[in-house]
This record gives sequence, structure tokens and C-alpha cells, in this order.
Amino acid sequence: DENLDINGDLTIEESTLDADGYNINIAGNWLNDEGTFNANENAVTFDDTGTQNITSGGSSFYNLDIANTSSDTVYLQDALDVQGDLTIEEDSTLDADGYSITIAGDWTNNGTFTSGESTVTFDGEGEQAISGTNTFYNVTINNRSSGTVSFTGPTTIAGLTVDGPDAYSISFTGSSNTFTNAVTFSNTGGLTLGDEATDDILFNGGVDTESNAVNMAGTVRTNGTMTFGAVTLTGLVILNSNGNDIEIASLTGGQDLILDADIGPGTTTVTGNVTDLGDGTGAAITINSTGVTDFKGEVTTTSGITQANGAGRVIFREDVSVGAGDTPSTFNANVRLSG
Repeated sequence: DENLDINGDLTIEESTLDADGYNINIAGNWLNDEGTFNANENAVTFDDTGTQNITSGGSSFYNLDIANTSSDTVYLQDALDVQGDLTIEEDSTLDADGYSITIAGDWTNNGTFTSGESTVTFDGEGEQAISGTNTFYNVTINNRSSGTVSFTGPTTIAGLTVDGPDAYSISFTGSSNTFTNAVTFSNTGGLTLGDEATDDILFNGGVDTESNAVNMAGTVRTNGTMTFGAVTLTGLVILNSNGNDIEIASLTGGQDLILDADIGPGTTTVTGNVTDLGDGTGAAITINSTGVTDFKGEVTTTSGITQANGAGRVIFREDVSVGAGDTPSTFNANVRLSG
């Protein structure tokens, strides 16, 4: 591979620069002043030890590598479009300075990303992986494939917009995930919320997964309503709506479910069947909430159902079948069988 190494600034002024098979390393500023940059499928690496500025001038990069390893920062001066991957190397910092970023490939953050009030849009036509610890202001997911947009590290997003109804899936499997505003998942390919019992997902403004099937593990919390499609438990799940209602289309999976006491007076409704819930050790379903828990379909578990002291009324509207796990069912408050 051949590289073009620039130890100072690069200015494209009313001209065209075609990478034409060359990767470019630059130690100064990138200024596209009414010119054109044709990245082809080449990489541009910012590798100075001082402050660097990127003015794209409306031209896209393909692979972009932020490798400024000093205490200084690479700053955007206008909107950035990356048709391939964006990588922020260890000890490096990219500051969007409020400008939008659109990326079609993977986002790898091994350093620091400073968002400001920018919007990052993931609009690839295949799988996209977002790794590292990331704090975004606004994120828009508009993937045009049947692949997965996966966030694998701790992620904080103030405003998440999910465009649909495209068939891509979305996965959040970092140890902690926080969403400030209400989120509606309008994609149709499915959703993963956590993959370990220790994962924590907080939707401050509420969450609606619409018709998406949801794989879930860990603690899922909200300060608004929760509306889920068909849920498969892939690990221990604790739901906490902080006094708001929860609606679940159906439940399955050989793992346990805990309805946290902090659900409070909120009503938890499962409109469809509960199938083979529980791992056979401990209660398959533990109900600690003081609100009504309403199972409208059939309920099948591998172990007992436990209703804590002080919990609210539990309604079973269809048949209930409890397996021979190591914990029998215990009910300590109002239970209604109406099936």
C-alpha cells in the first residue's frame, strides 16, 4: 500500500483531489475550499500531536482515522460524511463541535468523542458496529439493510431517532445504556436490550418497541411507560417503570423475570401467552410491584410464581401451569383467577 504523508496542512481550493489508491496521513489541517475530494475506498489519518481542524467542504471521506495522540483535539469545522469506518484511536479526541456526522460503516471509539449538540446518523447498507464508551447528543439510525446496528459498549444518547419501517435490527449490549428522551423503535428487524444479567438500560422518557421482537437481559428501567412486542428472556430480567404502566405482547425464554417494587402503582399487562419462563431455580416470576399484574393469556413456567408481601393484585385470565422447579408458588395478596 502506498501512502501520501503530509506533515503540514492540505488545502483543496476550487480543484479536485483524487486519492486514487493512496491512503493519506496528515499532520496539519484539512481545508476543502470549494473543491472536491474523491476518497474512493482509501483512508485518511489525522496523526499530529497538536490541534487539527477538518473542513470537508461537502466531500465525503471513506475510512477516517483519528490518531492525534497528544492532549490536543481534532475539531470538525463543518458536517462530516464517512462512507466507510470511523476510528478514534486510544488517547485521541474527536470534537464534533456541534456539526453533524453521517457514517455508513463501523464506529470504533478507543479514545474520546465530544459530541456537543451534534447528530450522528448511522445510514449504512449492511451491518454496523458501534464500539467503545460513547456519549452522543442525538443519534439517528436509518440503516437500509436487514443487518444489525449493534452498540456494544456503554452508551449514552440524549435523543435517539429510529427510522423505519426498514428490516434492520438494533442491539444494545453494553454494561450500561441511558436514553434521555422517549424512544420509539420503528425498525422491524428486532431489538436486543442487554445480553447479561448485570446490564442496565434506562429509558428516561419511556420506550415503545412497536412490533419488534425483543431479546432482553439485565435491568430495564424507565421513568415513562414501557411497551414491548414479543419478549424473549435471554438472561435474568428486572423491569422497573417507576410507577408507570408496562405492556408486553408475550413472554418466553428459560430465564427468570422480576417485576420490581419501584413499578409502584403502575399496571403490568401481558396481552399474550407466557411460555416456558424460568430457569428452574428460584421463582420464574417474582412480583414485587404494588400495581395490578394482569396475565391475559396462558401462563407456563418451569418453577413457581412468587407474589411478595405488599404486592398488588395478580390476575390470571387463562390456564396456569407451573413446573416442578425448586421453588413453589407463593401468593400473599389478592389473586384473581378468571380463566
